[in-house]
Amino acid sequence: MQVPRGGWGCTVIVVSVNYVDGGGRNRRFKSLAGARRFAQRAVGTHPELGATYAVAGDGCATVRVDGVRLSDLFPELTHEGDDQTQALEYGLGYVQGVRGAS
Repeated sequence: MQVPRGGWGCTVIVVSVNYVDGGGRNRRFKSLAGARRFAQRAVGTHPELGATYAVAGDGCATVRVDGVRLSDLFPELTHEGDDQTQALEYGLGYVQGVRGAS
């Protein structure tokens, strides 16, 4: 995955929110804290995590991110070494072509 770069070579985090009614927003952030607040306002602090997206508990919104991992936006859901984190990281690697199918 190519990481978007902002001015002065800093990493830009892009958070995309889509709603079931067809609406959505894309926002760019220079800080993880800002991206985390935006994502958690859209889907809550405890969404369901897929390989490349997070879904609100009521199913009305999804979040996708470039520049950081989903587990960085929702740290209370994932802990290094647990099965969900490993599955999430494996799935993301597979989608990006880093890992082959076994």
